[in-house]
Amino acid sequence: MQRAFERLRLSPDARLVATPCVVGDLIETQPALTHPRLERPVAFLGDVALAPIVEAIGSSATTDALLARWSSQVAPATGRAVVRWLLDREILVASDE
Repeated sequence: MQRAFERLRLSPDARLVATPCVVGDLIETQPALTHPRLERPVAFLGDVALAPIVEAIGSSATTDALLARWSSQVAPATGRAVVRWLLDREILVASDE
């Protein structure tokens, strides 16, 4: 995991695109994350919708600030897992700020 004080930003290659997804018993169009390191668009990571998480990243933030921003959407342990998943795929990258 990144050190809590290091600033991160969303990769410029990351995008949200409308994608058909299974939601319950229905197929709905949902925003999904695309990036060259992903085989296909990803709308959910487990039960976590990625679009609100990605939109809350902003221009740059520390890991602690991201977890605080996401606290109304995910538990801290889940937020840390999402950060790790995004870092492992180079969707979150070190910021120059």
